[in-house]
Amino acid sequence: MKNQLILIGILLTSATLLAQNPNEFMVTGSLKNITDAKASIEYNKIAVEITNGSFSARSEITEPTVARMFITDKRLMKTAKSGGYYPVKSMNIWLILYPGANIRVKGEISDFADAYAYDGGENDILAGLHQGLFPLLNASVNIDLRFDYEKDSMPPEVKAKLEKEKKVLDEKAQKLRLKFLEKSVSSMAGVWLLNDMVIRSQISMEEVDRLLKKVDKKYFSTSWYIGLSDRVKGYKSTQVGMVAPEIITRLTPDSTLFELKSMRGKFVIIDFWGTWCGPCIAGMPRMKEFRDKHAGKVLILGVAQDRSFEVWKKFIETHKLNWKNVFAGKGAEDWVLKYNVQGFPTKLLLSPEGVILYRFTGEEEGFYETIEKLINARL
Repeated sequence: MKNQLILIGILLTSATLLAQNPNEFMVTGSLKNITDAKASIEYNKIAVEITNGSFSARSEITEPTVARMFITDKRLMKTAKSGGYYPVKSMNIWLILYPGANIRVKGEISDFADAYAYDGGENDILAGLHQGLFPLLNASVNIDLRFDYEKDSMPPEVKAKLEKEKKVLDEKAQKLRLKFLEKSVSSMAGVWLLNDMVIRSQISMEEVDRLLKKVDKKYFSTSWYIGLSDRVKGYKSTQVGMVAPEIITRLTPDSTLFELKSMRGKFVIIDFWGTWCGPCIAGMPRMKEFRDKHAGKVLILGVAQDRSFEVWKKFIETHKLNWKNVFAGKGAEDWVLKYNVQGFPTKLLLSPEGVILYRFTGEEEGFYETIEKLINARL
């Protein structure tokens, strides 16, 4: 009875606060199978105290975002044998935050976060997806953990059986995502999931283009829809045989104006990279070697998506990257979206006329073998 009165008090307080500030959101929750724990909501790094399974948090927001709530509980961590952990969505509680949201979380904590957010609208739609998806993701990552911990002792027949089980789980998860999009793409959860799947290369751009046409215009202003629209445009305008979209920016190491068209007359390797990307950095010496081999014929343009402009600039100076570099900003200067880059590194070869001759994601010697042939064929 006491807990019920406390909960009623929290809900009444929430309603009063929301009425006072239209940009405020409230999150309250009641979780089973957990008593006291620390948690955090990644938006604004909001600290949350869970006491006897209950919690509440509030903050302000100006536009919709999807945020995870991470609970400090060893049961949720998919810890690898060598340290670190296997990231999986089912280890967190997911929330759609927006101005005026009054969100209620309920469920339980086991070896995954079997708890979901409800608000009578957008969060209920996301909860419907995750209730079916999370058990599949959790079972799949648990198999990964077995492979990790038992790789030296696991009998071949057991490994084969588990690989088959994992494949079935992953296929079910993908079918569930696609089925959800067919029904609910016109929702915050829908456009967010579609954007997430594009980033993870889990869906073709042709499908994205088709599904976007089903989205109601009230979601057009969300960052997810805007980003997806830019990606579709980028996909359509960066196919092999098309003239590469112009890049004009002052987001350069010395803030001078850069224009892609200034590199016309030479073959150009556009390298999408980041200081956080190990394979990108590991491949730079080979890229420089190729450029130097074709001195006077081949130029390099580095386009970075990074944590900050200063981190990127310092890296360029420290590692003496002696080719043109620009920073991918936001909006009109988000070249990663405008070129529909879904993985790093991604490299394009442009002809002296600015036409896209080849596109490749990854870091393999085969890229240079291919572009060598393409260049020689045009000399």
